[in-house]
Amino acid sequence: MPKTIKLLISLIVAAGLIFLLARSFNFSDFATLFYKVNWFYILFAFLFYLLVNLVRSWRFNLLLGNSVMFRDVASISFIHNFLVSLLPFRTGELSYAYLLKKYRGVSISTGLGTLFLARFFDILIVANLVILAVFFVSQERLPKEIAVMALALAIVALPLSLVLIFFTGFLIKAFSFLFRTRLFFSSAQDSLSNISAIFLSVREKAYFLKLFFLSFLIWLLNFGVGVFLFRSLSFDFNFLETVFIFSLPMIVSEFSPIQSFANLGLYEWSLVGGLVIFGISRDMAAQSSILIHGIELIFSLLLGLVGFLFLYVAKRNY
Repeated sequence: MPKTIKLLISLIVAAGLIFLLARSFNFSDFATLFYKVNWFYILFAFLFYLLVNLVRSWRFNLLLGNSVMFRDVASISFIHNFLVSLLPFRTGELSYAYLLKKYRGVSISTGLGTLFLARFFDILIVANLVILAVFFVSQERLPKEIAVMALALAIVALPLSLVLIFFTGFLIKAFSFLFRTRLFFSSAQDSLSNISAIFLSVREKAYFLKLFFLSFLIWLLNFGVGVFLFRSLSFDFNFLETVFIFSLPMIVSEFSPIQSFANLGLYEWSLVGGLVIFGISRDMAAQSSILIHGIELIFSLLLGLVGFLFLYVAKRNY
């Protein structure tokens, strides 16, 4: 399917979802909800959000072998985070490798390799957290059979994750070897070899432990943002319940074949689904999801502007 048609279909679907959401939207009730927001918790949510992105920058800096100044990595990471949250189909991910190449001369293959490895750790850690959350949530909210399945998955998931981390580099290297033909560009082979080398580097114990610790910290802080956002709306969800609820929009944003700008519509409805499971009325869930998504977009915009200003100033000084 051509990208233009796919984007058009996504926008139409998003518009339909927003229309359905608007039917549950009452401006008077939304205004009441807005005025009841505890801005003290919003401030803590933003501080945690800032910490998340600083630790992400620290991890990128580690992946790049500390070859780029932390200030520059943080600036690029802030801009990258904003574009990922704004652009459809996660096309904003490409901005990381592009900005590293443009402003600091880091090769595209190195940029992509470090990004892939970071995302690999993210997916595996989040998957384990979500399985754990499903196990505890299913005790009261979901059928008991789901709890048994979640426990079985949890037992298998962690060791499988470690195996995947340690052997993905070899798989990429093998993939590169298989395509060493005249039909496959030598530059593409070099890129795969570079990415493979980055993945193979995690086999060093100290390096792996640092990456694992930083990745785990990122997601503890990230879901902590969600806890504070819920607290600001007087929702008293614990950490694992928050992981369960916020995992639904994350899964949608990662795997949905239909997405729009800022994932409007799909994000709200997936968040509504999680809130409704915990007994929140659909109208309240709809209005809360709009407010939470709006706050998150403002957070990413603020850091994106900070990243742009720092990168602009750094460029003028070089």
